[in-house]
Amino acid sequence: MAAAGETVRLVPATTYARKRFALLFPSGKFRGAFLYRNMEANEDYAAMTRSTKAESNGRFIFEHVAPGDYFVATQKAWVDAKTQMQEGGAFYETVTITGKESEPVAVIVSGK
Repeated sequence: MAAAGETVRLVPATTYARKRFALLFPSGKFRGAFLYRNMEANEDYAAMTRSTKAESNGRFIFEHVAPGDYFVATQKAWVDAKTQMQEGGAFYETVTITGKESEPVAVIVSGK
């Protein structure tokens, strides 16, 4: 399920961000659309979060990322034509940038 055209966020894994993700995703790296809730973020969190749009194939790029631990988060939701229920949801992956990478870091955000 590619998040084509969706916003992808790069969030430094600060103490606040770790707590926030634990609240938003209490059962793992995926939260169904019908369970997802929006939470206001503090100003520092919002200021440190970078975002981009995924291409039609789901590919995205963040350039000039400082070494550290990050959350990479996105969402994909739609309404099932038969059931009229919202499907999909929000999901994330974690990544560590060391600063020693010689190639771009590939991240698959699957929620698994």
